[in-house]
Amino acid sequence: MRAQPLELCLSYEDGSGVRQVVAAWIVDAGDQGIGIQSRLSLPVGSIATLRAGAELINSGIYIAPKGRVCWCSPGVGGLYRAGLEFEGDGEGAGVAGVRLEADLDHYEILQISPKADPDTIHRVFRLLAQRFHPDNAETGNEEAFKRISRAYMVLGDPANRASYDMQRAAILRANWRVFHSPEAAREPDAERSKRAAVLRALYQKRLMEPHAPAMSVFEIEDLLEIPREHLEFTLWYVKERGLVTRSDNNRYQITVAGVDQAEQESAGGGARIQEDRLLPAASG
Repeated sequence: MRAQPLELCLSYEDGSGVRQVVAAWIVDAGDQGIGIQSRLSLPVGSIATLRAGAELINSGIYIAPKGRVCWCSPGVGGLYRAGLEFEGDGEGAGVAGVRLEADLDHYEILQISPKADPDTIHRVFRLLAQRFHPDNAETGNEEAFKRISRAYMVLGDPANRASYDMQRAAILRANWRVFHSPEAAREPDAERSKRAAVLRALYQKRLMEPHAPAMSVFEIEDLLEIPREHLEFTLWYVKERGLVTRSDNNRYQITVAGVDQAEQESAGGGARIQEDRLLPAASG
């Protein structure tokens, strides 16, 4: 289940120099900035003052006191989406906790799915702890034991796990982001990057969750931050090429040919995914 967006108070000067105060909701968070939804359109280039409430502070996501509006465009339901780059030194901004071990994924460490239930997490931890405990003369590994213990401290506690899942999702979205703005997906040169991004997403899904390797078009849209209408040609192409298959319930999964193509592109033999992000730069 997706974590609910966290609210913050945002104030800025409009084109007439009048100070506006509006509530906004964080939908992305990175070391350099945040992605938000707001009921008002924010002037691009303006400097906004950001004030976090108690719920946002307790969530583990920290924000700088000021941010510059990089872009703003209409969203759904009368809301606007915007990307803000933190102003100042940015010290302490971003996703706390996860950033310190950005190359480690607690789910990968415990070798479980992000959808694993609490009993599975506990059972797998006990097995791994017995295997890697330093007192085990045959398979003991102190560093591995410390890693799985830290992972279990997070995932074994419902409150810690909920906070971690939100932070992890924010980092994953920042890492997957393909285009600097939604409008960029309309450019003809972006098509190859979209294909590479779709294959990479389905490749990781197959790798991490082999028993549930399929993704819906809505999941792909949400992960890559590409409007669904801009994915129709891309999904048609990779399907016709035999790189992905589509089930009757409109879920996509990668084929063996798609795996080969994704690995070739990852090695530099094909179209590479652009490094442009919705936010200027995101750690992790």
